[in-house]
Amino acid sequence: MFKSLRNKLVILYSMSTGFILIIVIIVLLVYTEKEIAEKRLATFHNNVSTITNKLQFENTINHSWLSQLEKKNNLLMHIEDNGIPLTYKGVLLTPTNRNQLMQQLTTLAFENGIDIKKNPIFYQTTKSNIFTIKGAKDEIYYGCAVIIPTDSGWRSLLLLQFLPNYSSVIFKQRILFCLLAFAGIIALFLVSLSFVSRILKPLEESNRRQTRFIAAASHELRSPLSVIHANNAAITDASQNSQKFINGIDKECKRMSRLIDDMLLLASIDAKSWHMKKEPVETDTLLLETYEMFLPLFRQNERTLTIELPERELPVLYGDKERLQQVLAILLDNALSYTPIHKRIILRGFISNNHINLEVEDQGLGIDDQEKKLIFDRFYRVDQSRNDKKHFGLGLSIAKELVQLQGGKISVRDTVGGGATFVVRFRII
Repeated sequence: MFKSLRNKLVILYSMSTGFILIIVIIVLLVYTEKEIAEKRLATFHNNVSTITNKLQFENTINHSWLSQLEKKNNLLMHIEDNGIPLTYKGVLLTPTNRNQLMQQLTTLAFENGIDIKKNPIFYQTTKSNIFTIKGAKDEIYYGCAVIIPTDSGWRSLLLLQFLPNYSSVIFKQRILFCLLAFAGIIALFLVSLSFVSRILKPLEESNRRQTRFIAAASHELRSPLSVIHANNAAITDASQNSQKFINGIDKECKRMSRLIDDMLLLASIDAKSWHMKKEPVETDTLLLETYEMFLPLFRQNERTLTIELPERELPVLYGDKERLQQVLAILLDNALSYTPIHKRIILRGFISNNHINLEVEDQGLGIDDQEKKLIFDRFYRVDQSRNDKKHFGLGLSIAKELVQLQGGKISVRDTVGGGATFVVRFRII
């Protein structure tokens, strides 16, 4: 399920962001090509103006200057003085014959209203539009025709600028932008894969926990149901021992009821429908009442329960007294189950770093470091307690939820000399 969802989200994210990236790259490509064309056109305009001024205000034209200008700017020039062509033949070699290009430009200029063979009517410089001309081998030229009035008549100029790498530059630039788009889409795909995986990881973990929860709950519920079914069958077969089987049924029903109560409590916490009381709780009284409540049970099971309180009265806690007592009961019951007979369990309260600390210290089997991270998970039990029907692996997870709901923290550490110490901390208000 999650694999299919991950693939769909990755594809959706990659396609949407990739589409936006392609649009951005296309816009940048169009803008860049337009900027290149504008720069080349501006350069051509400058060349037209420079040569026009030279022809208008100087009587003699230096062929050497024309040659240098052609080579430097890839220009082709045809100049006529009063309709008579200059003897300058040009030095720039182009794929298309110069005369053919000039004839093409003359035709375009004539269609634009510029006749280089005709004396201008008005005493002012007349320019044609800027033409884009394609040569015999698909090379590109800019072209312009100019008629310039002079003191002795007029001069005409046919000017072409060869753009030798224009098509290849545009092609290479488009290839570059395509590669950038492809690389960007790959990068976005990898980012989306990582991003979606991180987003779905908590959901997958939650689903795994839910699956384990259901499996464990089903297992725990099946056990008492099997006992009830077996005892019910035995009652039918052996009526003289019916009380024994009835007691077994009653015991398993209570066990199932306790399990269901725990599961309902966790479900209500998960649904955020659990309401905690916020009232002043005397910490010393809470500890003493819990101690007195559990002392007979510990004596009955041949364990020693002691309480340690500071000389000064502990500060008041603000929370739900009943649920705080439930947390301590879970920890004490847990300690009782894992502590060998004739060993001691300590219920302790003290202040440290502006926190009230409630501790339950046992001298039991202890908890491995790897299991310390897991013991607060639902239905998790250490290997030594797998066969203990009193515990379902929900107690510590309930304790953790109840403590956190009241703004506290719960943790576990090793007891010096062996065992485990559970610590519940609340900030002093």
